[in-house]
Amino acid sequence: MSERYTAGIKISLKKFIAVALLVSSALAWFLLINNYFYDIFKFGLGVTGFWADVGLMLFYSFGAFSALLGSSFSQKIGRRNLLSAWILFGVLVLGSILFFQGVVFSLFLSVLLGVSVGFGFPSVTAFLSDSTVSEERGRVSGLIVLITFILIFMGIAIISFLGSGFLGIILFCVILRSIGFFSLILDRCERKIVKDNSWRSVVAQRNFGLYLLPWILFNLAAGLLSMSDISTQLQIATARAIGISISYVFMAFSGVIAGLFADRIGRKQPIVIALVAIGSSFALLGYVQIPGTVMIYYSVYGIAWGILFALYLTVIGDLSHSLSKEKFYSLGIMVPLIIFTSSSLIPTFLNMAKVSTGLISPILSVIIFVSIYPVLRASETLPTSKINARKMKEHLNKIGKLIKESKE
Repeated sequence: MSERYTAGIKISLKKFIAVALLVSSALAWFLLINNYFYDIFKFGLGVTGFWADVGLMLFYSFGAFSALLGSSFSQKIGRRNLLSAWILFGVLVLGSILFFQGVVFSLFLSVLLGVSVGFGFPSVTAFLSDSTVSEERGRVSGLIVLITFILIFMGIAIISFLGSGFLGIILFCVILRSIGFFSLILDRCERKIVKDNSWRSVVAQRNFGLYLLPWILFNLAAGLLSMSDISTQLQIATARAIGISISYVFMAFSGVIAGLFADRIGRKQPIVIALVAIGSSFALLGYVQIPGTVMIYYSVYGIAWGILFALYLTVIGDLSHSLSKEKFYSLGIMVPLIIFTSSSLIPTFLNMAKVSTGLISPILSVIIFVSIYPVLRASETLPTSKINARKMKEHLNKIGKLIKESKE
């Protein structure tokens, strides 16, 4: 890794590995379960159609609810004990699928899966914040986004290679969830003693609201695009399939780049750039549908997701300084992700016909552009003193190199 990226990094390698394994395995586990949810229900539980849709909705609902509940319990239960029980619970819930079938169990399982996603998630992300200082948090978060998508790529590849369908999904997801235990072995994952702030104080924090609203609107707009009738013509369908694959690659690497810039120039500018880019791509997709514009849209979509994912892991940690981080992360990460995944299912639940892309894309584009305003009004979360100190250090290093070269 380049010297520029690692300059000023204070987190130890051991601590970084513990944080990265814990956070990335939890995120990848959630995204893979979401991706293969219907396959698990169909091939493992023998449930399809309406009841599978209900199960998915229960999964999302209890994921969000348990995240809020878990963040309230975080101070009453030691973080290490909470995370140990939460990881083990997720493994047991997944394993139980091998022994039960039917509609009743599938609905019960959906609730348990939701809890196994949400309850400990605020503590996981709070551990990231507790383990980093503001001037390195962006880069650490960017690397975690990269590792998350590497795990997802590995999961999809291994499941496809095994060709065992349901059993392959369960096996890999159990292994993935168990990775979190290595973090508990490497580090005690202790919680910093901070002031226990109320939910009202979190919601009332002006800067948090100004940053949270655009993130929620972005997730909502990205989910609602599933309502559009993107052309099924062969050329468009091929471009879309390629574009989706490319978007995952961009998600992985744009987070790393965004993390570097976030620690150099601050958090606001990369967030605004990502929102402007995705808003413009929405407008372009609605204006004309040809293979080129579809590819551009999915490429920009991946870049925007990677930037915003890494930046919001960072910003929420900045905003929750000296306060209960779990409550900030449950509202700032878990709830928006649930909004994204659940909003994409609106057409399925309401049995709606697809809406013209030319009609819905401009609306979503306007929503995104409107969401930029709160970010512009928000205060930068990376202290100006940190930005100036970095610039001064880089300037002095350049002077030192020039003096050394002149002597030679």
